[in-house]
Amino acid sequence: MRIRLLPVIMLSMILTGCASVKISSVDTSQYVDQRRGDVITTGDLSQRTRTTLYSLDSSAEHCTGNIPSCVNLVNSSKSLTDEERLSALSEIELWQALDTEKRVLRATNTPDYEIDYAERQAIGHYFESARAAYAYLFFTPRTFRDRALEDRLSQVRDYYNLSVQNATAIIFREAKKQIETKKALLPELAARIEGWHVSADLSHVPDLSEPGTYIAEVVPDTTVTFDGIRNQYSRDGIGALMVATTRRPGEEKGQKDPNQFERVMEKLIPFRREEVEAKPWRRMAYQSVTILMQFPGTTLDEVMKTREAVLRPYDAYGSGTITVNGIETPLAANFSAGYGLWLANSDFARQSLGTLLGRGDVLSSPRVYLMEPYHPKKHTIILVHGLMSSPEAWVNAANEIAGDDELRNHFQIWQIYYPTSVPLLYNRREIATAIEKTFDFYDKGRKNPASRDVVLIGHSMGGILSRLLVSDANGEVLPALKKEGLLSESQFEKAEKSEKVRKFFEFRHLPEVTRAVFLAAPHRGTPFADMSIARWLASFVKLPVSVLGRIKDTAFSVLGKDLPANNSLTGVDNLSAKDPTIRALANLRISPTVTYHSIMGYSKAGVAVKDSSDGIVPYSSAHWDGAESELVVPSGHSVQETPKAILEIRRILHEHLEKLGEVSKP
Repeated sequence: MRIRLLPVIMLSMILTGCASVKISSVDTSQYVDQRRGDVITTGDLSQRTRTTLYSLDSSAEHCTGNIPSCVNLVNSSKSLTDEERLSALSEIELWQALDTEKRVLRATNTPDYEIDYAERQAIGHYFESARAAYAYLFFTPRTFRDRALEDRLSQVRDYYNLSVQNATAIIFREAKKQIETKKALLPELAARIEGWHVSADLSHVPDLSEPGTYIAEVVPDTTVTFDGIRNQYSRDGIGALMVATTRRPGEEKGQKDPNQFERVMEKLIPFRREEVEAKPWRRMAYQSVTILMQFPGTTLDEVMKTREAVLRPYDAYGSGTITVNGIETPLAANFSAGYGLWLANSDFARQSLGTLLGRGDVLSSPRVYLMEPYHPKKHTIILVHGLMSSPEAWVNAANEIAGDDELRNHFQIWQIYYPTSVPLLYNRREIATAIEKTFDFYDKGRKNPASRDVVLIGHSMGGILSRLLVSDANGEVLPALKKEGLLSESQFEKAEKSEKVRKFFEFRHLPEVTRAVFLAAPHRGTPFADMSIARWLASFVKLPVSVLGRIKDTAFSVLGKDLPANNSLTGVDNLSAKDPTIRALANLRISPTVTYHSIMGYSKAGVAVKDSSDGIVPYSSAHWDGAESELVVPSGHSVQETPKAILEIRRILHEHLEKLGEVSKP
């Protein structure tokens, strides 16, 4: 019986063509790869592109090593929709570009000429990939809303972003080589690369297009990570996320070992050293930018036929959207990468310590660093660091402000970097002058929102300076110094008549500032400054030579003689609770036009607030009557780095906007 059934079974199999469908289970860990895996995430073509190739009687294996014929097959097919064709083309071209670069990089001791050749081959495929993705996103019939939940839309966006990123990096390396041989000059980039005409439009980032500025480097944000920054903030959207390192001749005085490109640029761009040093403001040299590569054309056919590509960087802190072919879409942005690279490469820690000790590359006067290109419609936050510190003190506070969408859209951050060895009154005057010069440069008439309702935030010594910047002296300082025994009657009378002296002791609050925040500020000094270890450390503190000369010259006009070598002159001396200057300044009143807040730490649990301390500054010194709010948090002296203090700063900034009527309460 079994023998008789065998022919029947065989006949049945022949008639059905041996077809069968088998079911296999998919592990949940493979869910994402199966649905969204592609050339970027897995190194292999996505299932969607494989399906497209199968429908054309081809395969990924057939395309390997035979990309041109595969591309021609996809391009010439009449059975594919525009979306199927363009998305497949973008991924296949990116696949080839990545593979071309990887094969060279995998090899050891690859000659430079082979690397250059591989990059030229790869960039042609990056252009093709970016163009196909660009056409898919903006020149096919269905809108973004129609495709909003489709994985394919996100995949193609990523093909575009990565292709633009890698192509930009290669273009810039090629441009640098041309400049080194004086064949071209950035930023007027215009080149013909692998049959493509490439140009750059830098008008959307004012700092990049400013005369005398050149781009020293471009770094993809995907190639850097940071220790010391708690969070990295970004926005999803279209465009390659990169950091453009900008230079202006003469501004990077402490730059170590400039490469050939930078040496050439220094010679090509004329500048006057005295003019550079006279400007107290600096744009942050590392700009977070979003780079678009756009292809001329108003129709799908025109875009796919063009051999022109225009690189357009956009300021990450600027507009959050871009309109292409009538379609408004979010611009990608990274709000932490530029700041992180700036701090990592600034060498602030070494310079601030050297300045305190009077050694090495000494900072002799305050600088105002703009963390983003100047925005006239954004209000300004000014951060002032403490003793033996630098803008690094604000790394997380500034980053968290930039990571808050509402705050980022309404505020821009300036950071004061100043020599902390200098006496408080001298620093107050110099910082005030630097701030006013910066406002004058950007807005002489103070008509922009950026010049009004400024928020000043200071930590430790920077908190004292911030209070002095919003206070009015009203002729009180010199009498107070006389009362403290620092001046005799005759010296007091002479000082009152000296214009040179009065400019330090007679001052008004900064009119641009209407709100201030003091963090762990020793307004009345700190007993820590009088401890033996602190006095020993203070003995090493030196004033910058230029500052010392000006102070001695001023003092001589009052005292009639040189100051003794052991006279208390430094900012560290001013922090002692016994110091006559700090005692005299404790009587000044904050301008009634300024709303102010206090934040301080306590290091020992179970101690009453009035008796508490952050280990350096006691509550009794950090407290200031009349504050609109006061917050005491468990912390050491670096309270500005604690999450609770940063949350409070953000709350205050939101409140500031609410009071201005620029945002509504939730």
